[in-house]
Amino acid sequence: SRSVRICVEDVSHRRRLLTRAKNLKETDFKQIFLAPDLTRKQQAEDKKLRDKLKEVRMAGMKEAKILKGQRMGGEQCYSQV
Repeated sequence: SRSVRICVEDVSHRRRLLTRAKNLKETDFKQIFLAPDLTRKQQAEDKKLRDKLKEVRMAGMKEAKILKGQRMGGEQCYSQV
C-alpha cells in the first residue's frame, strides 16, 4: 500500500473528511482509508498494535480488530502494546 498526504487548509473541512471516511466502505473505494496526522511516537505505537494484531490473526483469531487504539477479539479487549 502507498500513503498519500492530503493537506486541507480549513479545520472544519478536515474534520468533515475524516468523519465521512467510513462511508468509503460502501463504494468502489473499499481499499482506501483516511486517518488523521500522527506524531512519530503515535505512528510507532500504531505500528506495534497493527503488528500484534497480525500475529493474533495468524494464530487463528480471525475476528480480531483494532478499535479506537485497542485490539479487540471476541469479548476480550487488549490495551495498546
